[in-house]
Order: sequence, then structure tokens, then C-alpha cells
Amino acid sequence: MLAFRNILCPVDFSEDSELAVRQIAKLTEGQKAKVELLHVVEPIVYPVEYGIGRVPSIDLEATIAEKAGEKLTELASHLPDLEVTTRVEFGAPWRRICDLAEEGGFDLVVLATHGLTGLKHLLLGSVAERVVCHAPCPVLTVKRSDHEKGNE
Repeated sequence: MLAFRNILCPVDFSEDSELAVRQIAKLTEGQKAKVELLHVVEPIVYPVEYGIGRVPSIDLEATIAEKAGEKLTELASHLPDLEVTTRVEFGAPWRRICDLAEEGGFDLVVLATHGLTGLKHLLLGSVAERVVCHAPCPVLTVKRSDHEKGNE
């Protein structure tokens, strides 16, 4: 059986992300592992045509980081037997995930995929897809089954 000792788990606070965290608990059962729960906040970009220029967002970023940190701490409680750290970053999610996976020497990235298709996939893109293509280590994607999704 493969043993992963240093796991990066990006989350977006969806039910899918909670499932990914629970999957880590199962994957590491009986092992010692370090897990970093990561939330990446994508910056708001205004088109040049708006003429707004750069809007100071220091207070907003601090508030977002604080709230995200609280939610990450809640998620960490699902991994009581592991050494868990949390981190909030700002930037393009897939790029920050891949950069941190390399910088931190992670041997596995575990993240949820929402399984968007068609127009939704085209408009929203796929962080999971980009991470799978660019990560420096193995990536485990976790997707809820149709049964788990219920009648969404």
C-alpha cells in the first residue's frame, strides 16, 4: 500500500471539499501524515473599460483570510489523528496549488472536482483539471456520486 506522508488538500468549502477531507482520513488511517488544508481566494479583476484602476482591498483581503481560516480550522477537526496545518492564499487557484505543492515538497494533492460539463465547464473552467495537468506530484480527485448528490 502506498503511504503518503505530506498531503496538500485545497478546499473551496463546498460539500465536495468536505468529502475530499474525509477521503484523506480514510487514506491515511493508521498512518502518520501531515496535511495542509489550503483555500485560495481568486482576486477580483475589473475590466480596464470600467476606469476604476486598482482598488485597495487590504481590509477585504484580511476579512476574507480571517473567515477562511476559521472554516479551515473547522475542516481540520475531521482529521483528529493527523498533523494538520491551514493556509489561505490569494491568486489563481490552480497555479497557487501547483506552486505550493512543489515548494512544500508534497507527495500528494487531494482535491474535489465538481464534475462540471458543457457550458458551465467552459465558463468556470476546471481547477482540478489544471492541477492534474500541472502538479509536480500525484493528484487524487474526489467526486461525489450521483447518489450522494441527491436531487440537486
